[in-house]
Amino acid sequence: MEDPLKIGSTTSTGQIVKEVLGQSKTAAVYFTEDKHLRWDYYGDGGEIPDYKKPAVSEFNALMQTIRTYLPDQRTDDHLKLLGKSLFQALDSTSNQSPQDHFESIITSIEELAQQNARFSYVTYCFAALGIIISLGLLAAWAFSFSGEWEVGNWCGLMGAAGAAISVAHRITSLKINWKSQRKMIMAEGVARVLVGFFFGILFCMMCMSDLVLGMLKENSLALMVFATIAGFSERFIPELMEKLEARAGEGAQSHS
Repeated sequence: MEDPLKIGSTTSTGQIVKEVLGQSKTAAVYFTEDKHLRWDYYGDGGEIPDYKKPAVSEFNALMQTIRTYLPDQRTDDHLKLLGKSLFQALDSTSNQSPQDHFESIITSIEELAQQNARFSYVTYCFAALGIIISLGLLAAWAFSFSGEWEVGNWCGLMGAAGAAISVAHRITSLKINWKSQRKMIMAEGVARVLVGFFFGILFCMMCMSDLVLGMLKENSLALMVFATIAGFSERFIPELMEKLEARAGEGAQSHS
C-alpha cells in the first residue's frame, strides 16, 4: 500500500483529495477537489481479481447514471455514497457478489431520478397550461368570440386546466420513464394538456349538438365544469365516443 491518503494531499495524478471515502491495505476510494470520484486497488499487486471486476463495471455505469439523471444539487451526495459502496466491494473478502454492495445506492438513484422526472413532467404540464390559457385569452380578445365560440373556447381552456390538475393530483403515483430524454418528458407533458384542451372543446361540441347531455348547452358554467372533468379524466371522452359509435351502429342497422 502507498502512503495513507489525507485530506488536502495531492495524488499521483495531480488531484487534491477532498474527502477519503474508504481506505485500507487493499483499496482506497476518495473524492477530489474537482468533484471526481477516484479509487486505487493495492491488493494482489494492484491487479483486480476477476470476481471483483463486475463491481468496477457497475460502479462506472452508476457514476454515469448519477451525472446524467440526478439534479446537480444531489450529485455529490450520491457520488460519495457510490464511492463508499465501491470501497466495500473492493475491500470485501466475503463470498458476497460485488454488485450486492450497490443495492442501496441503486434504490436511492432510481427513487430520486423518478422524483426528478415527475417534477419535470408536472412543470412542463403547467408551463403548457399557462401558454394555452394565454393564447386562448388572446384569441378571444383578437377575434371577439361570442356565443358558442366563446363557450367552446372556455371549455377548451377548462379541459386543459383539468388535465393539469389531474397530473398534479397523481404526482406521487405517476410512472415516468426517468431514463427518457428531457425533450421527450417535455413532449409528454405538453401533449397531456393539449389532449385535455381538445377534450374540453369536443365535449362542448357534443353537448351543443345534443349528442350527449344536451340539457347543459344552455348552462355555460355546467358546460365548463364537465369540460374540466373531460380534461381531468383520460377515459371520459373516449367512453362517450364509444357509446356514440355503438348508437350510430345500432341506427345504421335499423335503417338497413
